[in-house]
Amino acid sequence: MTTVVAHLRAHLVAYLALFFALGGTSFAAVSKLLPPNSVGTRQVINGSLLKQDFKRGQIPPRGARGARGPRGDPGPQGADGPPGADFSVTAVLPSGQTETGVYGVSGNSVSRISDSVNFRIPLAAALDKPHVQFLTAASAATTSCPGAGKAAAGYLCIYEKTGSNRTFVDTLSPATALSGSGPGGFLIYFTASATTPAISYGTWAVSVP
Repeated sequence: MTTVVAHLRAHLVAYLALFFALGGTSFAAVSKLLPPNSVGTRQVINGSLLKQDFKRGQIPPRGARGARGPRGDPGPQGADGPPGADFSVTAVLPSGQTETGVYGVSGNSVSRISDSVNFRIPLAAALDKPHVQFLTAASAATTSCPGAGKAAAGYLCIYEKTGSNRTFVDTLSPATALSGSGPGGFLIYFTASATTPAISYGTWAVSVP
């Protein structure tokens, strides 16, 4: 045993030099790049390569889109939107605007036959008799009532399209029973003979100043 220890002490420097020489050679060998075509499928860990590790065209094209998955759970409710514009049932027809509608009466009475008409949007004020005009299909247009669907500012124009065995009498304000038109609508009256059916229907238009 003493002889072995003495031998190692005597040759320690030589053994160390040999160790580092061999280690340096191995380190230099593994530090160099592997030669081309030296790595195969068996040496590559599955899932370890990235797209940039392949040349263009080496990766197969993307496959067809798969079936749509199940619908996800509803998301949280969103914030409330801004409030809408207020609408008031007391609003009146704006200045310069025209409102239109239809009317129709029929009957076999010697008394008056009539129809009530409600404005969808009320007027700011009633119209008196001079501002209401009734025109038959044969009547010529006027400046205040130039044609169906039209009325000069401040006028109610009634355009009869078809009429027989009737005589126009008047329009009345429902609230006051005065000739003309009320803010919310009007009543239109005719007289007729009892022996022949009476009919009158057509359109109306009203405009405000």
